[in-house]
Amino acid sequence: MRVVYFNSAAEEILKRGRHEILGMDIFEAFPRIKGSFFEEKYYESVENKRIVCFDAFFGEPPHETWYYFRIIPNSHEISIFLRNITKEKKTEQILSQEKEKYRLLADNATEIICTHDYEGICTYISPYIKKLLGYSSEELTGKNVYNIIPPSDQDLIKQKQKYLCSKNKIASLEHRLIKKDGTYLWVESKTNSVRDSKGEFQYFIVTTRDLSHQKKTEKYLNETEHYYRTIFENTGTASVIIEKDKTISLVNSEFSKIYGLPKEEIEGKLKCNSFVHPNYQKIMGRYQSQRFMDPDSVPRNYEFKFLDHEQNYKDVFTTASIIPGAQKTLLSLMDVSERNSAINRLKWELKVNESLNKIYAPLVSSQTSLKDIAYVILTQAMELTESKSGFVGEIIPETKNMLILSMIPPIPDNYYFSKPLIRTGENEYGSLMSPSLDKKEGFFTNNASKHHLFKNIKGKLNIDRFLSVPVLNDGINVGQIAVSNSKKDYTQNDMEALERLADFYTLALQKVGNENKILESLEEKKVLLREIHHRVKNNLQIISSLLNLQSQYIEDDVTQDVFIGSQNRVRSMALIHEKLYGSSSLNRIDFGEYVENLAKSLINSYIEIPGNVKMHINIKNVYLNIETAIPCGLMINELISNSLKHGFKDSKGNIKIQMAPKNEEYILKICDDGVGFPEEIDFRNTETLGMQLINSLVNQLDGEIKLVKNSGPCFIINFKELCYKKEFNG
Repeated sequence: MRVVYFNSAAEEILKRGRHEILGMDIFEAFPRIKGSFFEEKYYESVENKRIVCFDAFFGEPPHETWYYFRIIPNSHEISIFLRNITKEKKTEQILSQEKEKYRLLADNATEIICTHDYEGICTYISPYIKKLLGYSSEELTGKNVYNIIPPSDQDLIKQKQKYLCSKNKIASLEHRLIKKDGTYLWVESKTNSVRDSKGEFQYFIVTTRDLSHQKKTEKYLNETEHYYRTIFENTGTASVIIEKDKTISLVNSEFSKIYGLPKEEIEGKLKCNSFVHPNYQKIMGRYQSQRFMDPDSVPRNYEFKFLDHEQNYKDVFTTASIIPGAQKTLLSLMDVSERNSAINRLKWELKVNESLNKIYAPLVSSQTSLKDIAYVILTQAMELTESKSGFVGEIIPETKNMLILSMIPPIPDNYYFSKPLIRTGENEYGSLMSPSLDKKEGFFTNNASKHHLFKNIKGKLNIDRFLSVPVLNDGINVGQIAVSNSKKDYTQNDMEALERLADFYTLALQKVGNENKILESLEEKKVLLREIHHRVKNNLQIISSLLNLQSQYIEDDVTQDVFIGSQNRVRSMALIHEKLYGSSSLNRIDFGEYVENLAKSLINSYIEIPGNVKMHINIKNVYLNIETAIPCGLMINELISNSLKHGFKDSKGNIKIQMAPKNEEYILKICDDGVGFPEEIDFRNTETLGMQLINSLVNQLDGEIKLVKNSGPCFIINFKELCYKKEFNG
């Protein structure tokens, strides 16, 4: 059968041109139909003289091509109509497969899948109902699903389904189901309404899953959350949880306290950068990003500067970790500001002490000059303060002008500092050096160009920061140390360090000033030391005589008092020698200081509660030689002892001691407010050792003694200082 007609639609479907096909036998033109289902149907139509319609495909799945054929035989020819139905066939196959798949999914799902009508009659329920509730699918199919729903839950479910009939939406609801054994099971059901092409309601599809494990988990999680929140709140450190986008999601009370805002103004509203000093934000941001990718690549513990709400910062030590199973970071913060401050202070002290040690050797060496020491002090001052320039100066006592002993950089010949600095007023030097000298205290400025004295500086100085301290000797300006142009701002620590260097510089000035005096007085001190030894010998003889005299009055019932009195007399003389050795002159002692020490010793000896008797001592600027001090001290010892032993009831009262020079003699007054001196006793003619000794000592001093009785006894003694007579030849 030859092809006599082949239209353009056939050309497009079969991808062949009519010029190729016309006149050819159909089985030669299309070899693939030979032996195919098409050939079978073709001959069936021809032989039976009837129209045949069928679907046939060519090619191998899944790349076959489907065609719809209609063969119409006539008496002289056969008409073949075809249409490409590959797309429709593929869709049918997919729908068939999907339907089977959904059936398999429903039958094997780990959730209950159910369809029912508006009244609740079940049309399908998946086999999982058996495992979950104990019913078989057959037991519930055709039955009302509300039979397995507790009455208390039915109204809510019906309301939801009624809502779904009016709205084409999915509803989710947690409720209970009745198991076959009568117990309840918590489930979550998602219900969807199925409608036809006209939008009319057909039935409900309900997917139900078991919530029993979830309910247990929720309960456990709630308990666990409460447990860990309690730990989080009471760790003793400031704790914060940070989301991956750096939002602060949770803080404890300690964090809220150190940041300065309540929790509700922090959580979910601030980023972690809000509490990180700008200098640390970049590195901590990198830590935060890398920690999620590789926790071991960044440190877990580190320090940074914490900024509070008012932009005050403190040093904190932090421990950072990722919360397992969450894209969150937990930071625990501990304030280490005080610790770091102590460490930095210790490091600074060690650095200052190291500088002082470097100064010590040239300071004590006899080979170094004052300029050498000034240079060492200046280099240490500049090193400590990281300064680029500075000077050390000495104030000339006669003119009060300042001589620069050392300066870095060195002083040019025509430079301002090559000559002494001239005062412009009583205590002024007319420059930035003036404030520390005027007030006799350290001074620094980190904005020198704006200081009102900056304009008065002459020469080639280019100063932006300046620090100076006075060098003081007994409160008198004797020099100055100044540094300038540090790499950093000067601080109180810098000033205190220079003040300590200034103390060493004072020693250097004293050393130079005293070297000649030391040489001149060396021979005199040798003689004085020989005389001290001789005086100690004489004191020991006096002690021996006192003990011998005291032994004549010893009785068993008063032995203790006698020995106490003897011991106190010995102490009074020993104290003289102690003060003498401590005196710079080795010849005189500060008698006021001596009397204060003696009075304290006697109170401790006689009074059980020292505070009951108060001493009022007024002896100022009285310096006595040893010849006068020893008998005068013994007199005071006896009079105070007498008052303490006999003058007060209940051992309470006041003793006043006054001594001052008048013309060429001294006036000593010792008074108390006690019971008074007995009227029947003449203190000049008494058998008591103490009063005899007092009268003897007054005579030794060529003095006079009198007793005034007012509110209490008051002894007044006038005497002159004795001149020592050498009793040997050196």
